[in-house]
Amino acid sequence: MNCRNFFIAGMVLMLAGTAMAAQPMTAPDGDRFTQEDADHLNRAIQNALAPVYPYLAEHIADRFQLRKRSGVGIDIGGGSGDLVLELCRRTPDVYWINTDVNTFAAEELYRRALKQGCAHQIGSAFADAKLLPFRDEYADVIVSRGSLQFWGNLRKGFSEIHRVLKPGGQAMIGRGFPENMPLDVAKEVRKNQGGGMPKYKPEELVKQLKQVMKQLKIKEYEIIRPKLDQQEVSYGVWVVFSKTPRLRVGYAQTPEQARAELAEFKQSYSNLAGWEKRKATIRQGILEGARLTNMPARTPLKPQYFDKRVYDGYAVEEVAIQSSPGFYVTGTLYRPDGIPGPYAGILCPHGHGGRFKVDRPKRCAMLARMGAVVFLYDMVGYGDWKEAGWNHKETPEVLRLQTWNSIRALDFIQSLPNVDSERIGMTGCSGGGTQTFLLTAIDDRVKVAVPVCQVSAHFFGGCVCESGMPIHWSKHHKTNNAEIAALAAPRPLMLISDGEDWTQHTPETEFPYVRQVYRLYGKTDRVENVHLPEEGHDYGESKRMAAYRFLAKHLKLDIARVQGSDGKVDESPVVVEPYEKMLVFGPGNPYPADAVKPNTPLP
Repeated sequence: MNCRNFFIAGMVLMLAGTAMAAQPMTAPDGDRFTQEDADHLNRAIQNALAPVYPYLAEHIADRFQLRKRSGVGIDIGGGSGDLVLELCRRTPDVYWINTDVNTFAAEELYRRALKQGCAHQIGSAFADAKLLPFRDEYADVIVSRGSLQFWGNLRKGFSEIHRVLKPGGQAMIGRGFPENMPLDVAKEVRKNQGGGMPKYKPEELVKQLKQVMKQLKIKEYEIIRPKLDQQEVSYGVWVVFSKTPRLRVGYAQTPEQARAELAEFKQSYSNLAGWEKRKATIRQGILEGARLTNMPARTPLKPQYFDKRVYDGYAVEEVAIQSSPGFYVTGTLYRPDGIPGPYAGILCPHGHGGRFKVDRPKRCAMLARMGAVVFLYDMVGYGDWKEAGWNHKETPEVLRLQTWNSIRALDFIQSLPNVDSERIGMTGCSGGGTQTFLLTAIDDRVKVAVPVCQVSAHFFGGCVCESGMPIHWSKHHKTNNAEIAALAAPRPLMLISDGEDWTQHTPETEFPYVRQVYRLYGKTDRVENVHLPEEGHDYGESKRMAAYRFLAKHLKLDIARVQGSDGKVDESPVVVEPYEKMLVFGPGNPYPADAVKPNTPLP
């Protein structure tokens, strides 16, 4: 490489900043390319291909929703940067890096970027597609038009692109024209383009791209042949693919790493406005990860009630609602008896094992005796779902369905007569604890939350209903369950933890982080941690007593109704019912004929 090329290569590599890979890189051969090559390519683009790039930039910005996003984009083999310059016009918060094997192309790029007023938004790198000088998981989006025919090895090129993409990042690579380019413009470009470009058979390229996707185990991809129905002009071949988002499952990090991560999160904001911005990003990341950004239609719930029983201070009946047509959410509804309304409403999602364990109906009945309408509903694959043939672990996107069921359960409890929509609480243990802090994070209608034995910064839930979708980490956000719980602020929140599971560090790790978020609102009196170091993973009596006090205080329940003469809460009046009694459907009440088949994905 001559001295001039070496200087330019060093300059443009620096502009990519922290993008550079840590491992030694082998630079392309700079002496193979000259100023004459760069000028020739630029003239060819200006004379023939210039009309392509505004349409292509429009298509990319719209397809990847880049107009209001920030991040890093890379154009591979971009020459003097026509596509990057057009993309800058449409994506003001995306930093674009133009890469090419010809260092001379960078000079023209920067001259035009200065003239356009977007030089601050552009970097340049001397790079070969088969060995990109960027660290792993650096870019949000990677594009390339017309360079793949020069790569020599498609698999290596696509492997590098996949390496550099962030989890959830997207790429659009190909040759030809975008779908939105008018046919008359495409004809004019082809007429002016002339010969000289490598010939190829589109069908053969499609086969090669499919083979590469299979080899690299890229499952989320689409081969596109724009306007294939017209034969006058070939629009070429494109492949669009995504990098599978990263899941944080189970013990995804150590307690020490979790503490360091929370400290890093805390450094990303310094005041309430900064936290509110981060909160919005995390909430959006959860919704996107759970595929609930565009939620299913809120169709009629069509509640059905069965077998009402009346006990000391409360009434019980079985309920079925439809979260979506044919998706029957079943459970037990507990109502106060002999207490005038209006009532608080409380959702009680259960943990793994079902809603029939003694502690679960017992706490619901007690809360009803204090003046709350309580809905204890089945998780997917438990109770009536299980009887109908559903399998919790095999239901597609069970986290999405379960969270949607919780949203609709909240719709249901708010719809009941005499329920005060400003006094809605939620509490559950283990998997029910996950549903509690997740729904509270994304739905402000939950006014008070008590997640039990589940809020941990190093443990993310080992079940697909908790961590089987990318709610914790995407190209836009990274978080953990302690921070998701903090999204409840400034609404009242109690974390109940113990000494024998992943919540054993809550007093010194998770709770201080959550409390400092509440401090930003000036509401530290609304957040508590009850830690029971000698206890284990359950919603046992001491945990229930703590929850009763907190829920009664913030939902304005009458706890005196359930206290004995000694001032202690007395659970003895509660009638514990058998499994068969609490099922909604059975021999005398068959499962609905219009129910969807077991393990059907939510629309």
